[in-house]
Amino acid sequence: MRDLNNRMYSLISETIQKGILPNQKVEGNLAYTVDPVYGIIRNRVNAECVKTLIRINGLRGSEYTDHIEKLLNWLLDKQNSDGSWNEVHVNYNHPSALITSIVGEALVDGYLLLKNERLKMAAFQARDFVLENQISPGYFKKSSVYTGDHLNVDATCGAFLAKFGKMFSDSECLDAAKTAAEHICKCQFSDGAFPYTNEKKGNYQYCLNIPCIHYQGVTLYYLVTTPITEVTGIYQNSGEIVIPIS
Repeated sequence: MRDLNNRMYSLISETIQKGILPNQKVEGNLAYTVDPVYGIIRNRVNAECVKTLIRINGLRGSEYTDHIEKLLNWLLDKQNSDGSWNEVHVNYNHPSALITSIVGEALVDGYLLLKNERLKMAAFQARDFVLENQISPGYFKKSSVYTGDHLNVDATCGAFLAKFGKMFSDSECLDAAKTAAEHICKCQFSDGAFPYTNEKKGNYQYCLNIPCIHYQGVTLYYLVTTPITEVTGIYQNSGEIVIPIS
């Protein structure tokens, strides 16, 4: 187990040093990454990067606080007035409950580390936007562009609400997270697969109630964190790295 933990830490550390940090653009107190293929700046990518840095920060002497603060500052600057963040894509750029949930998780993690009140305020606004985009119990609208009931979106929104609810003792968020998990489980096929969307196709031309191996993994990842998400990162226990599911 210790050998496996060492290998995981080496892989994560190498990815950060050779993959994430060299692709960061720093402008004063802001930092962000640019898509090397399309040249766009994705809110999701920057949120996922900062979550990684937060979870490994301080482990075995690593120090990424400066990078974390600058990435979070950039995300704060990109929040819309309604509390959302846009899904930035090659073909569109629209507010999204999915992306807002992913950024929201980064804000909660960042607040736990830095105790910056701006992060807390932005997380509360993100919470309101996500709840407002719950079309029916457990069904969250991805964005104005895609309105079908995507189960991976429901799971992602539920995971953020669960983390927020536990951090700030918000019963409404915890109830919504539980409802999202129950809703997703009801849509599971008898063979264990989860569909991309259920029968609510939204503005798609056709219903996408079919299994998808990629989003099967995404849905499962967020589903297992939804009812039991802990506001924690990577623990150090007797010299070993333990990576929790949250």
